Amino acid sequence: MNIKDIAELAGVSPATVSKVIHHKDSGIRDITRQNVLAVIEKYQYQPYKKILQEHERQSRIIGVATDISSTDTMRFLSALTKAFMQTGYSLMVFPYHPDYQTPLTDNIKKQHAEAVLALTKDPPLLLKPLAESGLPVFWLAGEKDPTMISLPSIKEQAAYRMTKYLLALGHHHILGLARDGTSLWQKGYEQAFREAHQQAGTVLSSEVLKNALTFWLPKECTAILCSDLETAVLVREVLRSHGLRVPQDISLACLSGVEKADKEAARITMAWMDWTAYAAKISRDLLEQLGVRAEDVPADDEQMIQLLPCGSTAAPPQKGLGRKLIVVGSINMDRNIFLPHLPAAGENLMASKVVQAPGGKGANQAVGAARLGAETCLIGMMGKDAASQTIFNELQKNHVGCTGVSFDAALDTGTAYINVTAKGDSSIVIYPGANSLLTREHIAAQETLFDGAHYCLLSTEIPMSAIEETLQICQRKSVPVLVKPANIRSLPAALLPVITYLIPSRREIETLIPGPSSLEEKALYFLQAGVKHVIITLGADGCLFCHQGGHQYFPAMDIQPVDTTGGADAFISALAVCLSEGMSIETAIGFGTYSAGLCIAGPGVQPSLPQRNLLESYREEIQIRFMEKGGIHHE
Repeated sequence: MNIKDIAELAGVSPATVSKVIHHKDSGIRDITRQNVLAVIEKYQYQPYKKILQEHERQSRIIGVATDISSTDTMRFLSALTKAFMQTGYSLMVFPYHPDYQTPLTDNIKKQHAEAVLALTKDPPLLLKPLAESGLPVFWLAGEKDPTMISLPSIKEQAAYRMTKYLLALGHHHILGLARDGTSLWQKGYEQAFREAHQQAGTVLSSEVLKNALTFWLPKECTAILCSDLETAVLVREVLRSHGLRVPQDISLACLSGVEKADKEAARITMAWMDWTAYAAKISRDLLEQLGVRAEDVPADDEQMIQLLPCGSTAAPPQKGLGRKLIVVGSINMDRNIFLPHLPAAGENLMASKVVQAPGGKGANQAVGAARLGAETCLIGMMGKDAASQTIFNELQKNHVGCTGVSFDAALDTGTAYINVTAKGDSSIVIYPGANSLLTREHIAAQETLFDGAHYCLLSTEIPMSAIEETLQICQRKSVPVLVKPANIRSLPAALLPVITYLIPSRREIETLIPGPSSLEEKALYFLQAGVKHVIITLGADGCLFCHQGGHQYFPAMDIQPVDTTGGADAFISALAVCLSEGMSIETAIGFGTYSAGLCIAGPGVQPSLPQRNLLESYREEIQIRFMEKGGIHHE
């Protein structure tokens, strides 16, 4: 029989039994004390006699078992030592390790500690035998344990206060980051986080509790709360390396108890914890549980925890004008080889230079749309190699949401070998690599990403099963789809009615429908099969827009090309953004055409995709050229 059993029989808590055993029960009613003593006597509780023998004299020693070596823990222990010294008690620190339970408990017993305070990352299970034997065990707990006495955690209170502050600023997706890189909300702070959300009346997504800072940030994340200042400083540097500004792009805050000079130097908003005031409170609460009365006045929470805005937090950044877009397609590393002309069969050429940059139609369209202000979510597959990390860095810098990107070590990240001539013409050889591993199951697992999407951009350099699943999800969720039929000879007839805009190049539509018929006739075939609109891109000749009512040619931007590789991707991303903003199809095509022109005027694809402000500078010219051309030509 142990102390827990006695507590159950007497109908009280283990802490109450412990106080009675140690004659520190001045605050307990006499009838309760007599009831506990009667149960002990009835069942001849032997450990009780042993405990009385071991504690015949008061040792005035409080044991501290800890497995935490952070700066904050050291500050707290220092303050706690001084607080206990003022009451005539001493602290004795014992290292806590799961492999050394017997030495730990034996050492605590040998020192005749009157109580043990656990400062541990996880519930101090090694101390339960001591608690069950009658020795008071205190824990600064995020969780409750019936065998231990819980004391308030200042870090939980600080996390609660800081979360309320960030929620008041408008942040609803707050990433909690612990020192080891895992989610702070799964480190004993979840209850504080939930209570702050509940009081603010905001909805707490279960995904927020799971997310941690890994290869990328969740797209919807607008603030990060770190467990300590050191972690926050490191995170700030990581964010800067990914092109994210604090607080313009993302807010950063932390919990900390550093000295005043360090607070000002860090320039990071913090919930500052006064370790001296907190240590005084804990020593007072612990001793009162042991029956020792304290005379000093306790500090209130406002004194122990102070919110110090230091310029690293602000309201969430405003979303771009573009709405939410889903992009499904290939992700590659482009190797651009600059040549005097495209090589003929058997011809050897000397390249003037070779440039490597992230690419792939999916990644290009995602970056293009994000630069124009859209909330962009990319779904694709990469290998687990150095190229994937480089590509992810660029996606992060361009604010592309990457929660839909998967990794597979079976194959390297896809690679595109692009020959570029002095005139800007190009030819491409693609090694699909990990793109070929994107399956129906991968797409299905990301179905919730399609919720609330205004358009889906789908390029077909991925397996057919992934293409089909994407179209089926868009059909179920009524998401309009723009399809770029790259490297494909046919599209499933049953899914053609799902396609809102089919956007092939001249060469691609000739591949899909071989033969001497005109471009208008080829487009009409798809329109009759259920496709809503067909836009055929024609390079320097502009594009042809066809729908059930007729067709219209639109001119290209008058510009000297340097590298035509990414023209179609720039066109599609700008078209989708403008349509999502409610522009007419003529205006959207005009912006798409100019986006393509600006892109091909520079080397490489992603480096040349235009920013919104550059494209907007051509708005008047676009309106004159594309909105004064008259209506659609009808046949």
